[in-house]
Amino acid sequence: MTSRDKIFYTTIVGFIVSVGVASLVNVDIYMSMFFVLLGLFLFLIRFVLENEDIQLLLLMVLVVSMGFGFLRVGFGELLKDRGVFDEFVGQDFVFEGVILEEPKVKEKNTQLRVYLEDKKVGILVFAPAYPEFKYGDKVRVSGKLQKPENFQTDTGRIFNYVSYLDKDNIFYQVFYPEVELLGSGGGNFIKRNLFGLKNAFLESIRKTVPEPHSALLGGITVGAEESLGENLEESFRKTGIIHIVVLSGYNITIVAEFFMRIFAFLPLLWKSLIGALSILLFMIMTGATATIVRASIMAVLVIVARITGRTADILRLLLIAGFLMVLHNPSILIFDPSFQLSFLATLGLVYLAPYIEKYLGFVPKKIELREFATATIATQIFVLPLLLYMTGEISLVSIPVNLLVLPVIPVSMFLGLLTGAFGFISGALAFPIGFLNFILLDYVLRAVETFSTLSFASVFVKGFSVWTMVLVYVIYILVIFWLHKRKRPDTSLPK
Repeated sequence: MTSRDKIFYTTIVGFIVSVGVASLVNVDIYMSMFFVLLGLFLFLIRFVLENEDIQLLLLMVLVVSMGFGFLRVGFGELLKDRGVFDEFVGQDFVFEGVILEEPKVKEKNTQLRVYLEDKKVGILVFAPAYPEFKYGDKVRVSGKLQKPENFQTDTGRIFNYVSYLDKDNIFYQVFYPEVELLGSGGGNFIKRNLFGLKNAFLESIRKTVPEPHSALLGGITVGAEESLGENLEESFRKTGIIHIVVLSGYNITIVAEFFMRIFAFLPLLWKSLIGALSILLFMIMTGATATIVRASIMAVLVIVARITGRTADILRLLLIAGFLMVLHNPSILIFDPSFQLSFLATLGLVYLAPYIEKYLGFVPKKIELREFATATIATQIFVLPLLLYMTGEISLVSIPVNLLVLPVIPVSMFLGLLTGAFGFISGALAFPIGFLNFILLDYVLRAVETFSTLSFASVFVKGFSVWTMVLVYVIYILVIFWLHKRKRPDTSLPK
């Protein structure tokens, strides 16, 4: 590892660790400034003494990066106005605001994130399913104002719901109020139009594919958060494949490759720029969840590497993506489970999959079955401790169900995109493709429902504390370090 690599990793690790510490423990502005000034002072001493010791340089970089991490969290906290409406909690409250996130359609209600004062204060509104609202609508809400509270899950865990909402500046909530539409066209122009295109695409799918198949298809193609129904969602959780209901990073690859192939006649620079722009627009259209943002940043960086003729290292790309996301919103590091699961799953693919594949020689390579088996086992192992801590539930049928279902998901994604696109032109053109996709989706739903009915489909593990989780991940690190010393896997991407 070169000195430049050591400085890079030290900077990222110092920043991430300090953000994590400051998210859990109050670090005041004076302590943050102390770290920054101390690091700069050490740099000055090193310059005066002309000391070339790399260890001293890394210590300086670590101290400064930690100081900036503390400062980033501190400045973020200064911008929050959590108590602005505390005096009205428990009372009937009337406010006006703009819906600045896509409404989440659930089985029993629709969740609207209404923001006031230029998105500084957000209120989560649990509204009836009808009338429907959309991104950019300005609304007047009348109902009883409440503060979010942490709650106990079915497994006895306490979910930090307050901090989960706080990361998005949501400080209050209102249940089933009166919601009056005052106008539309608010919010960001680009997001508003992309969401409009997305909704038109989903409507095109619904005309060809029935429910709940269309809801599942909307989730795996454009990240639509439509309700599958409580029973079906529970079946997906019990079988350990709830991750396919939401958009995955695979879609990012499809979008980039699609546009780059269309514009293949252009020079490398121009077709790469088009590919990168399509990724960013698709990321926005799908709601910019942590998984998609992470995959999008990594994909754009891979394109940049191709333009510059460099080899892209996955771990480096992952750390850069994580750094940029945490820099934008420090709270996601500790309080966004999807962010944590996405990065752990990617680490599993990078460091564990190459070793697991060696022991899966008996799995055929046809339809990429061995690749799916390797990826499934590696990611399941890596996210398991975190899932046990968060939910206390482990699916005993997760691996076989994933192996049965995952091979058809890429095909279903592609057919879903074709179904929606052809649906804009003619329902007759979309019907054959939609019908074929219906068969694939029905296979997925039947597999999930069948395995979820097994008495041993999932079990609960009691007493899996945060320290137990940390201990397991320490063991993971030691094992991977040992394997890494024996034979270093190739974690680079081709040019």
